[in-house]
Amino acid sequence: MKTSIDIPDALLKKARDAADARGTTIRMVVAEALVRYLADDPAAEPAYAYEDRSVGGQGLEPGYTWDDVSRGRGWAYEEEA
Repeated sequence: MKTSIDIPDALLKKARDAADARGTTIRMVVAEALVRYLADDPAAEPAYAYEDRSVGGQGLEPGYTWDDVSRGRGWAYEEEA
């Protein structure tokens, strides 16, 4: 399939030079570049995993839950909750 695209002059020169150095056509350089670009699927990257820095223990203090933000904040700042 034929198509027209605008490529900056400096980039086109690099592509032509690469094609000449490889003994191929600019068409093949562009096609190969697209194949590589499309194969690099960012969704395939593994999600960042935080390092486990827990220090042991038995979880939260008795009477506290993860949903109890105001009490947790008071506990962190040693205030009465």
